[in-house]
Amino acid sequence: ARGAKGPVVDNVVQRLLGPLAMPTPMANFDGMYNQWGGIPPDTVGDVGPYHYVEQVNLGVKIFDKNGATVAGPYSFNDFFQGFGGVCESLNNGDPVVLYDQLADRWFLSQFAFTSQSGPTHQCIAVSTTGDPAGAYYRYDFLSAAVGFDDYPHYGVWPNAYYMTANRFNAPGFAGANVAYERAAMLAGDEARMVVYLVTNNGGALPTDLDGYAMPVLTDTNTIYYNTDPATGLVDAYKFMVNWSDPVVSTFTGPIPVVGVDPWESNICSAPREQCIPQPDTDANLEAIADRFMHRIAYRNFGDHESVVANFTVNASGTVPGVAGIRWMEFRNISTAPTVYQQGTFAPDDGLYRWMGSVAMDGQGNISLGYSASSEEEYPSIRYAGRLADDPLGELTQGEALMYQGTGSEDYPAAPRWGDYSSLNVDVDDCTFWYAQQYFAQTGLRNWRTRIG
Repeated sequence: ARGAKGPVVDNVVQRLLGPLAMPTPMANFDGMYNQWGGIPPDTVGDVGPYHYVEQVNLGVKIFDKNGATVAGPYSFNDFFQGFGGVCESLNNGDPVVLYDQLADRWFLSQFAFTSQSGPTHQCIAVSTTGDPAGAYYRYDFLSAAVGFDDYPHYGVWPNAYYMTANRFNAPGFAGANVAYERAAMLAGDEARMVVYLVTNNGGALPTDLDGYAMPVLTDTNTIYYNTDPATGLVDAYKFMVNWSDPVVSTFTGPIPVVGVDPWESNICSAPREQCIPQPDTDANLEAIADRFMHRIAYRNFGDHESVVANFTVNASGTVPGVAGIRWMEFRNISTAPTVYQQGTFAPDDGLYRWMGSVAMDGQGNISLGYSASSEEEYPSIRYAGRLADDPLGELTQGEALMYQGTGSEDYPAAPRWGDYSSLNVDVDDCTFWYAQQYFAQTGLRNWRTRIG
């Protein structure tokens, strides 16, 4: 993202750290580690009434809320034993786990493919009850007969489970937008899907429902693409699915989100360049500043609808620069999405902050979890936040440390820190849970995860 006169200057940077008023974790325990040998972990999880379920590449583990193991760790394709096909025989990764609070069910997924020329399968398991350690209905969806649907992400919505993916080699590049028939999947019946493509664009996320208040448009999910950093262009698309007659479903847009301040996506010379520093190694980490980070979380407050979203940006106004996190709240979701507040969290302390996840509780308080690192400090897990009536555009409650790593990812050939992390809200609608990775000692691939 370059303006006509050079790097884009971020006009909404928060340089002050705040009063350090964020609460300390009520729970803080180790999640899974790299027993499968993969990189990156793609740490993700969600929370239900009695359990926390974590997924990484390439496994699943179920905890109680005190961090005790209930079941696992499993390889993800263990869920598909006896099912047949590539979902049973392969274990390719890109995991997502969601708790469907409207139905008290668990949704787990990863993709399966033999070639990046296609086909690509999405392997989805939906629990038959609210017990994540119990039985599951299993589905193998052929999302792309030709091409590779990479980086699949999902959102829970009343009429469907919505997915976005980056489709490569079909023959060009496009954003894939898919709706899966939620009601049928909850019943274990044969389920359909509806697919639309956005040519030459990607890095999108669907809207994921938080809380129990139903959205204004129960049959329409809004999907967001951060299209052009230099002009502050975020595009919204309205994905309406009619399961009575799927051919009359619609995918409309782009609808520019009103009021997004421009940002610089090149931390160094490119959004995906490895330029997050860490101690004890020359292997800098990849920023992944070219897409929205998991999740885009929606709430209906009755008098207004809100979504919160985030991605990594260059907060310095120079290239190279220091990474910070742009977070935003949009309103008028069902009509013309508009920025209500936005800020780039980048306190002036030399730390690079990236790989964020943001959510809002039932009172409108916002928390943001992320990784932080510098040449002097090992990658740590941190979080910041604001109260609903605090001044707009600022994480005014400051920052807290969830866990301090004591090592770096020393892998110059592929210095990947991860593709996402996961901040979620408990069923009490006021407790945030966060899952992120760290290193206990400097080394190759020996990542661990932490849940708080």
